[in-house]
Amino acid sequence: MKAILDRIVDGEKAVLLVGPDEKEVILPISSLPQDTLEGDHFQVTFVNDQVVFMEKNQKEEQVTKKRINSTLEQLRANQKSKYKRK
Repeated sequence: MKAILDRIVDGEKAVLLVGPDEKEVILPISSLPQDTLEGDHFQVTFVNDQVVFMEKNQKEEQVTKKRINSTLEQLRANQKSKYKRK
């Protein structure tokens, strides 16, 4: 299942948004892979509501970054001043 690290609370707990309905799952930060940052994408597997497998999903992160950059470029290109120059 796909998941995104939404936030880290008090430096101890990680809040993941899991699946298409973005269900919140709270895990101890020690259960995350090293070098994990907010916004990172993961592939997770659950058994009896326990995470048994977690791996960073680099491909999904790259797709998301490309989509964000494309949107920002479009916004910048369409940005026009509402004020007339003299």
